[in-house]
Amino acid sequence: MKTRLMKTMTATLRQAPYFGASGLVVSVSGGVDSMVLLDVLVRMAHVHRAPIRVCHVHHGTGRFADVSEKVVRRFCTERELAVAVHRFEEPAGANFEYRAAAFRRRVLEETRREGEWLLLAHHREDQVETLVMALTRGAGIASPIAMRAARDFRARPFLTLDRELVLEHARLAGVPHVLDPSNYRTDHFRNRLRHRVLPEIATVHQRPWSRWGAWLEDFERVQDGLAAEAWRRLDAFLEGSLLARAAFEEAPPYRWDFLLRAFWTRLALPMPPRARHLALRRWIEEKRTGSFRHHGGTCFYDIDGLTWHDWHWPARLTLDRGVPVTWGPLRFVFHTMPQIALEKRDLSPKTIFLACPARLDRYVEGKKRVKETMRRARVPLRIRQMLPLVEIGEVLIHFDEFLTLLPNDRDFEWLDGSENLIRPFFEHS
Repeated sequence: MKTRLMKTMTATLRQAPYFGASGLVVSVSGGVDSMVLLDVLVRMAHVHRAPIRVCHVHHGTGRFADVSEKVVRRFCTERELAVAVHRFEEPAGANFEYRAAAFRRRVLEETRREGEWLLLAHHREDQVETLVMALTRGAGIASPIAMRAARDFRARPFLTLDRELVLEHARLAGVPHVLDPSNYRTDHFRNRLRHRVLPEIATVHQRPWSRWGAWLEDFERVQDGLAAEAWRRLDAFLEGSLLARAAFEEAPPYRWDFLLRAFWTRLALPMPPRARHLALRRWIEEKRTGSFRHHGGTCFYDIDGLTWHDWHWPARLTLDRGVPVTWGPLRFVFHTMPQIALEKRDLSPKTIFLACPARLDRYVEGKKRVKETMRRARVPLRIRQMLPLVEIGEVLIHFDEFLTLLPNDRDFEWLDGSENLIRPFFEHS
């Protein structure tokens, strides 16, 4: 027996990434789509010639999850297929679907061996639902608005096929499967689209999904071209972790999101939440500066460009003669403490502390003066926020001012290139 689906899949499975793969790891839920995909791959093993393994996730949702696991295990046992079952044991509640999906992605990636491809059973109707959901939430021009047929060792061989071919094969080939009752709950947005919205659209035009699919292919090619240009621009304007402002100022705004996505990818960091991403775009557009916390560090859109740092410093640190001090990216050492200079200011403590600047909130007396000094010297925001206050008895002095009290350079030394970070802004340092 050779169903229409199998005839359609012949050409697909004869080429990469299926043909010649060191193995195919199939994500099988027990539902009709994934069970049909597994059945087709087994029946057409002579075409793709790749070993097959199965990965199943038990979601801990009661009887349905137990039945699904039994169906998958029985199918694999009868065909001598290796199957790995993973259990998602988090309680139901808020964001259950999101947490379960993240778990599935993780275990699939952990299951895959080098050279193997992960296979998923998404079809054209799934693709349309994903597209509508992305547009509804306001996805940006650089955002992935649909699934890719094959990328990063994940492939979806049914993605351009109508689901009717999948259901027809299940019926003709007698493929065992279970029906997930949650697929019919219209309190889920995707299900409302599937059962209410998309059927209405389908009554307006004959087979609109194929047209949408063709449009998506063109749009993805445009995205890929803009993304490639963004990577070239990133290489031209990125120095270390600092992306020069000119990278944005010399590019039209519709390219900014591609450049930002490339920047975060290069730093191996996730994209910021939408609200912070939009704030960053406003700073770029209005030529302002700003910062926000992100992924354990701080993102700065500064006077010289975009950067991210995970600088840290203690709430309070003692300065001792001859002992190197680490303060964020700075390292320095005092060889002699400036007692004479301090005494001229009526400051003669036994101990000197570095204290976190807290954006000068504590430095009431000299706050205005320091801000003006920073402004004239065009000190970047990230440096301003990092420079400490020096606590001498009951008196606070800004670090920049403290350095001016040193009689000569023999009293103080920058370490590990810290001088290069500071000297462009403070000539006396």
